[in-house]
Amino acid sequence: MLAACSVEIRSDVKSGQAPGDVPATLAIPPDAAAPDTAGGLTRNRDTEAKIPDLLAQAREQLPADVVALSSITFAVYHQPGIDLPNGDILLVRGALTDPDTLLAAARSRPGQQGPPLDVDLGAGLRSVCTQSPDASGYLASVCVWVTADKFSEIRPLVPTTAPVAPPTTAELAELMQKLLPDLQ
Repeated sequence: MLAACSVEIRSDVKSGQAPGDVPATLAIPPDAAAPDTAGGLTRNRDTEAKIPDLLAQAREQLPADVVALSSITFAVYHQPGIDLPNGDILLVRGALTDPDTLLAAARSRPGQQGPPLDVDLGAGLRSVCTQSPDASGYLASVCVWVTADKFSEIRPLVPTTAPVAPPTTAELAELMQKLLPDLQ
């Protein structure tokens, strides 16, 4: 499971790059199937091109015995009405072999604050949202949903400069429900 994360947006990577132009150093490729808008959020390709270090950390934190690492992709969406660099949401998704183990890992994140929030998504989807401190000390939430053979995870990208409080667990769970129809 990905730990809560603060993110330093790299300035040495050009913004506005098309998905195929993203630097080869990215540990997880951009999600070509992710739509330009989902749940009222707009895809933020500028941020996607500027977070290679975070993607390397994300890949390392996913359990290789449960997640097919070669299948993992990512996208970044921006919440309307929130000024950059705040308001970005990271989506990581891919194939998995054991949804129960992944959900159990999500429910027992290190430093977790409060009980996990199970969200009924219907249609055979199971999910859990949790909250724990990120590297900067902000409480950051993460929501994971699974099918029998796929997972998706969203989390706020909390900038290391000028951060505002990220969405609460309940707010991120609502956001997950808005995104879901466009991400299936």
